[in-house]
Amino acid sequence: MAFALVDKIKGQNLIDKHTDVIEIGCGTGLVGLEFANAAHHITMVDTSEGMLQELRKKMKDKCCENISIVHGDISQIHTMASVIIVFMTLHHIEDIEQFVTEVKNRLIDGGKVIIGDLYTEDGSFHPNFKVPHNGFSEDELTSIFQRQGFKDTTIEPLTTIEREDKKYKLFILTSTK
Repeated sequence: MAFALVDKIKGQNLIDKHTDVIEIGCGTGLVGLEFANAAHHITMVDTSEGMLQELRKKMKDKCCENISIVHGDISQIHTMASVIIVFMTLHHIEDIEQFVTEVKNRLIDGGKVIIGDLYTEDGSFHPNFKVPHNGFSEDELTSIFQRQGFKDTTIEPLTTIEREDKKYKLFILTSTK
């Protein structure tokens, strides 16, 4: 599922040796590490120290001098980026409007945010604990990004994943500051 997002991002040719990237909710690095050799610098952020420990183990096997790791959330980031990536994290964030404001404050003019997450679902994706959002509708997210002054917001299907014999659709959102 992460590779579907990586392939879409690579297809947009957004990341090169001049690109600074922030990945929010990086987990073990399935997305961000795929751009380690392409980007100028990547700041990888996650609230889970356990996930970041796994990321550090993976980084030992690669040359990753251009990667910084931050234990925390977007409020701990004090740098700007050309691209911000958020994969399977948005539905865990309580205040989406505030989060989008924080993203905007860390993007350079003309920078892009790329989000991969769940379309609206019945809550069964996380059966053992409650998350703030059971996915999102296209209208809901488009409206939030428009209110925050983003432009050229597009949302399209990314992939479908299966869990416990149930299918969940994921989208990719791309928007420009």
